[in-house]
Amino acid sequence: FEAIEKLAADLGVPFRFDSGIFPRLNGDADPLALRLRPEEVAAVDFADAGRAQLWKKYYASRRDIPQTNRLYGCRAGITNFWIDPAGNLQPCLMIRRIRRNIGSEGFAAAWKNVCEQMNALTAGTASACSACPKKPLCGYCPGFFELETGSEQSPSRFLCGVGQSRLEALSNVA
Repeated sequence: FEAIEKLAADLGVPFRFDSGIFPRLNGDADPLALRLRPEEVAAVDFADAGRAQLWKKYYASRRDIPQTNRLYGCRAGITNFWIDPAGNLQPCLMIRRIRRNIGSEGFAAAWKNVCEQMNALTAGTASACSACPKKPLCGYCPGFFELETGSEQSPSRFLCGVGQSRLEALSNVA
């Protein structure tokens, strides 16, 4: 890890660490054995003073944003999409159940349909994530939730742990 970070510095390019290791798209959870524990993720995130300051600034800019009822807070199905080799347009690689084939219905119609379906998805009224202060820090992703828990509405214990560990680490950033 340190060697990769040093290589980026030597090349003068930005370095970003991402702890995301997900189940395989077929549901196989074997890759999860390779990911760091949540507290290890936060330790790496905050090991560098510059990265710690970036996390502090990021959290400060996101913690008071009013929550919406949209299930997905990302750009999937709004400005982003993914097309597989068979021509199926999806809002994201992780969101497998919403897809339209651009070969049979054309891009514009497929995109419109995907956007409408994504806009119709709302967070449940009892969603554990709705008012969670860790949400800006955890990597909140209903697509990931579905891969890991089987439901877009059921949070990942791993991501919750990452959010908690990052929140605790923030309290030590001057």
